[in-house]
Amino acid sequence: REIISEDSYALLVLFETVSTVAILQHIGYFYCFNSTSLTQTYRPDRYAKICRFYEEAVKLQVALGYPEVVKERIARLYLAFVVGALKQIAGAPESMAVQIQNVRSVVLDSVLQKVIWGLDISCYSWKIKLLFLSLRYRCWAVTFLLVWMQAGKMRIS
Repeated sequence: REIISEDSYALLVLFETVSTVAILQHIGYFYCFNSTSLTQTYRPDRYAKICRFYEEAVKLQVALGYPEVVKERIARLYLAFVVGALKQIAGAPESMAVQIQNVRSVVLDSVLQKVIWGLDISCYSWKIKLLFLSLRYRCWAVTFLLVWMQAGKMRIS
């Protein structure tokens, strides 16, 4: 798998030909928990795959002639993946020094910086805004602390 969340990517292609959407009450898909799945564990190549998803999805959005609002939705999905990856890094069994270095490399990444500065964050909760502001201003130590607390390493009442 070169692109993470290939179903989201495939949906962009499907939307070009869809004329009607129906919502069914029947659940036809069951996720089977897999402890080695990319959704459950952090691997060093995970963030690169998240970036690849974003870049390829934006290329597809342009190629299919979708409006800019679709690019914004892709950016929001990308950031959701980034937040998930950051939480996985903070919850990983590695030493805190390794966790901090991994968070730092994500926070300082040019793709993340381009996306986070281009997104209107006013619709998010104050907790997410705080996280996004720490990302925008490259405050990797604050970002680490926020995701470390969220990952359950420390709970503040």
